[in-house]
Amino acid sequence: MKYYLNNRIIVIITVLFFISNVSSANECNLDAKKIYERGGPSTVQIVALNTDPFTTIDRAKWARGSGIVVDDGLILTNSHVVYASHEIIVWLDDQNLHKKATIVGVDPITDLALIEVEGGIDDAIPAKFREKEPIRIGERVYAIGNAMGLGKTISQGIVSGIERQISQRPLRRYLTLVQTDTAINPGNSGGPLFDDCARVIGVNTFKATKEGVDNIGFAVPATIVLEVMSKLREHGSVPRPWHGINGQLIEPILTELFNYPLHSGFLVETIEPGSPAEEIGLKQGILPINIGLREFILGGDVIISVNGIILDTEESIDQALDSLEIGKEVELIYWRDGIELEARVILPERPILPQDTSRPETE
Repeated sequence: MKYYLNNRIIVIITVLFFISNVSSANECNLDAKKIYERGGPSTVQIVALNTDPFTTIDRAKWARGSGIVVDDGLILTNSHVVYASHEIIVWLDDQNLHKKATIVGVDPITDLALIEVEGGIDDAIPAKFREKEPIRIGERVYAIGNAMGLGKTISQGIVSGIERQISQRPLRRYLTLVQTDTAINPGNSGGPLFDDCARVIGVNTFKATKEGVDNIGFAVPATIVLEVMSKLREHGSVPRPWHGINGQLIEPILTELFNYPLHSGFLVETIEPGSPAEEIGLKQGILPINIGLREFILGGDVIISVNGIILDTEESIDQALDSLEIGKEVELIYWRDGIELEARVILPERPILPQDTSRPETE
């Protein structure tokens, strides 16, 4: 009798587990209609006005984009949609209701911004984010947004690639994006990229616009979005230490062609005006050359180590950057004209620089 009961318990548990899995599976593998029904209410349309005080013609610049409801009154969007705007209008319920919004925080480096709707949003339906499950190449995704300013639309595609690095700017070097063939058009910026569970896996940011290319779009992955959003809510920005050094690792081909005595190091190619690097007198490059598809600017200092970390691999550069802190002293060992030199400087918080707000060249 006991054996019989145990078998019944095992069968019941197995059936319940199967039902649970079926129920869980039914939550995913949704079609476009279901995605729109679930994700549409958490997607809004945004119009922002920016005026140029330095010209007498074409002074008014309108930006149209999309946003994601993340809390009662709080909406996530792209920085380039709302940055420096004088007026921000958010359309809810397919343009039947609109409200003014103000900026809570912006981060042009990741192209993310958080805005707040005046008076909140009645019956707000915040979007669900996919926080832990990795994004897989080939999985189906859906973009909802204000495409071409025509109103809320949905498009379908797949994840074409992950960990894409688009901009060559030093601070965006480690911003990896999700690539998709889902139609992402002007007006989709700041809107959600959903998986087939109606969870946000990324924030659509731009598409490639080179001639003959019409199916390559990019989104900031949810892991980065959630981290940045938390800092925007707390600080209104993403605090970063500022050093002002731009360049790249010494390549073996350079040591051979130009008789560099160093086998490793970070070549200083450009220095940002007013930065700590300029303050301590680091020397930037003066001779631009191209080797194959690579561009180098030679003649600058070569940094050997940062805070004792030898710069000889991409991983060591990551480690050195992670060691930098606002208000803390950094120690540099660098090479110039055959002489090893040392410098120390306290790093301030990085301001928003003019080049941060320009769009990537692939747009």
